[in-house]
Amino acid sequence: MTLEAQYMTMVAMTLSGAFMGALYDIYRILLREWKILKFFGPLADFLFWLAGFLFVFTALLWANHGDLRIYVFVILLIGYGLYRLLLQTFVVKSTMTIVHFIQFLIRTIYQLIIVLLVKPLLALYRVLLVLLRVLSRVGYVLEGGILWPFGLAWRILRWLFTPLFKSTQKILKKPYKKIEGFYQYLSKWFQSKE
Repeated sequence: MTLEAQYMTMVAMTLSGAFMGALYDIYRILLREWKILKFFGPLADFLFWLAGFLFVFTALLWANHGDLRIYVFVILLIGYGLYRLLLQTFVVKSTMTIVHFIQFLIRTIYQLIIVLLVKPLLALYRVLLVLLRVLSRVGYVLEGGILWPFGLAWRILRWLFTPLFKSTQKILKKPYKKIEGFYQYLSKWFQSKE
């Protein structure tokens, strides 16, 4: 391996170790702050380590065509150690700031949706219910006022025609009994013939 390839490998693996350390801290903060991600914990862990492996392997391919030696792991650990000493505090604080800002944005958008959309719709719904109740009561009163003459006319007609219906019923009752008796006579006669 040439000196240039060794130098490229050292730089790539140092940066990869530092990058993996930063990525791990960001991943850990996201899991802690967003509880819903814990539901996908095992899958997220698998994807994190798979992505880390692919990233380091790609960097190794770029630096020295995938030549894996023991010192590559040592340089990765050195890169991670340098990250812990120099950049971890900055990465953690900036990640926490970004996460808190995103949470603030989500809460603000949620509150805006509640205040600007949900509450007005609920108020409109309540107003419509009150209007429907008022219209229902007005309609009931108007219905009673409009239909009152028809009810009065019906009572007068019933009072006038009730005696006529009763006398007609009495008149029709006798022929009906005769027809009914004749029908019974015929049915008995036919039954006796059978």
